[in-house]
Amino acid sequence: MVDEAIPAQAIDAERACIGAMLISLHAARRIRIHLDPGDFYGGANRKIFDAMCTLMDDEPRDAPDIIVIIERLRAQGDLGEVGGPLYLTRCQESVTTTDHAEYYAKLVRRASLDRQINKQLHKTNADKSPENVRALGDLIFALQGVGGLRMLDFQTDIVQAVEQIIAEKSDLIHTGFFEVDALLGGLEPGDVLVVGGRTGVGKTAFMTRMALNTAMHGEQSVYMTTEMRDTSIVQRILPQATGIPAIRYRQKRLTSREKELVRGVAKNDMSRLPLKIFGRSRLSIREISSATISAQARIIYIDYLQRCTLPRAESRAYQIEEFMVQLKSFGVDTGTRIVLGVQLDRGMDREPNRPPQLSDLRGSGAIEHEADAVILLWEPPAEVLAKRPGYIPPTAGHVTAELRLAKNRNGLAKVAAYLALNKELVKFCEHTQIAREEASFV
Repeated sequence: MVDEAIPAQAIDAERACIGAMLISLHAARRIRIHLDPGDFYGGANRKIFDAMCTLMDDEPRDAPDIIVIIERLRAQGDLGEVGGPLYLTRCQESVTTTDHAEYYAKLVRRASLDRQINKQLHKTNADKSPENVRALGDLIFALQGVGGLRMLDFQTDIVQAVEQIIAEKSDLIHTGFFEVDALLGGLEPGDVLVVGGRTGVGKTAFMTRMALNTAMHGEQSVYMTTEMRDTSIVQRILPQATGIPAIRYRQKRLTSREKELVRGVAKNDMSRLPLKIFGRSRLSIREISSATISAQARIIYIDYLQRCTLPRAESRAYQIEEFMVQLKSFGVDTGTRIVLGVQLDRGMDREPNRPPQLSDLRGSGAIEHEADAVILLWEPPAEVLAKRPGYIPPTAGHVTAELRLAKNRNGLAKVAAYLALNKELVKFCEHTQIAREEASFV
């Protein structure tokens, strides 16, 4: 339990809640479901939130605009006490997206309940009356249920819920691969896309290409690597961006002209991308969530599961299950799209002509259960491809990679698409010579 001398608080999350509310009426409504003014530890934040709630009661269809809030606080004589217009502006600038609004609200609510529990605990220790014991139990129950007890009541909530659905714009993020997007339809907030494959089949190349694609479309993206340094990932990306073979970077044999080309691409193109790389030898859920929130990311890439720090459990399968549950819950709470690399079982190496299946996901069935979609990467042998109707070999320097959509919670599954992998550049591109076809998933 938190010491009363150092009250639990989430000041940064409080500011983020205010900032999100100033940006979006939809976010303001979501945050208000979870919080009351008394949940705010900071006095200035409490007054601002209270003014916002009053404004929303008076004008339920209008967002709590910063100018209107400033005028309301000025009229109440509170503007100077909350830090003036500058403080409100800083709150608004502290968030770049409202995707994480409910997550911030839950952080504030948990800190508030911690403070209330600590206060009630001291009160109950002094007076163990049934009323005090019951009040302590209610607060502990509320803390355990933060984020998990909200219900949509058709009698009171359905009209507003339908209006919200109708008013919302599409918030899909596309992978940038035409065939993949045709199969998936895009990634929704909270989606977990698992990319499975054996070592050397191109998981990292596929995921880094997708990260570049989403960043080039303006989506704040974070690539988290567990087996490389951040600069090593940059070195994997450079051949795709410059057209200079990957081997020349590894051997440090760039010519003067090539070095100038690389510098120009980095300065003029890559430096504009909203892409961050987070390198850590072992990634925990806490580090993943911290990096995501810190970067205000809308989509994250984790490369890969088997090198992450897993929660304590009695077996490896249960460790992976708990990790997947926590990861999926984090994605749902924050609206983050998650692309997770996963190793496939080594048994596939003994059967090179057998396409991968969901049962090949190494470690636990929970990987499949918690994922919204699963793509299994495979490089079919030439003799297997030769039997495919209408197959045309890729151009020189490329190999055909098969993407088997083994699970798709939101649409068509058990189909295959094809990409061409440029071995020199370690770069995936569309393979337009092969049409999408039904795949055999035994």
